[in-house]
Amino acid sequence: MNRYMNHPCVKGFGIDVEWLNAQDYSEGQHVTDSMAQHWEQSVKSINSDYTLFLKHYSKNWMPSVYRGEILFVDDSQDFPSLNSMVSEFFDWGTFFSSNKVAFQYGYPIDDPWWSQYADPMLTIGNALKGDIENCYGLFWVDFTICDVFPVNTNITEYSDKNEPFIIYSINPNPFRTSVTIELELLMDINLYVKIFNIKGEKIKVIEDDINHKGKYNITVSSENMKQGTYYCIISAGNYEKKIELSVIK
Repeated sequence: MNRYMNHPCVKGFGIDVEWLNAQDYSEGQHVTDSMAQHWEQSVKSINSDYTLFLKHYSKNWMPSVYRGEILFVDDSQDFPSLNSMVSEFFDWGTFFSSNKVAFQYGYPIDDPWWSQYADPMLTIGNALKGDIENCYGLFWVDFTICDVFPVNTNITEYSDKNEPFIIYSINPNPFRTSVTIELELLMDINLYVKIFNIKGEKIKVIEDDINHKGKYNITVSSENMKQGTYYCIISAGNYEKKIELSVIK
């Protein structure tokens, strides 16, 4: 907070509860009423207009009674359809009806249905805003943002036609024991696969000696990985792709 508290873009500060003391608590530490009140007081001591947000996919991790002016954010995923997402998010809005709520979505696991919409951000956003009166914020996850808002690839040395590798599939994801990444290396170049935790700490390097053109199946084991979200960075030269992996135990 000390670093950004006076930045003109800042509207508040928040906690991604799933990662609150995650080294000791599966799926994060439950937020007590006293914790939430203390955090909100700290945020508002900087600027009374600032908002505290708390994010998790389960209401059970949120403070049981204290509400204050907290923005409650649901980041659930793995829905079979848009209707299913709206229904679950509606329940979240109803549960925190005295407060503003927000939603984070666009996860890769839900891509099979949201990618069918011409404008998935607009379609999902309108559905949520139309059904949830206290909906205050809509956030599309960064993992797939370039799928809905493609960037100009001319700033890199690789274009769509000569990128060094193509990823065909990542299955299963979420996974319990291992996930297989099927890709094709399109040129003779060293390819690296590294796994990072949510804190940005490198925890695995896949040593498969991949440096020749061809198709490969790369297996990532969940050994020594706790339940949660991880990032797989696949790189070749100065080109890289980031994949979100979810481990379930």
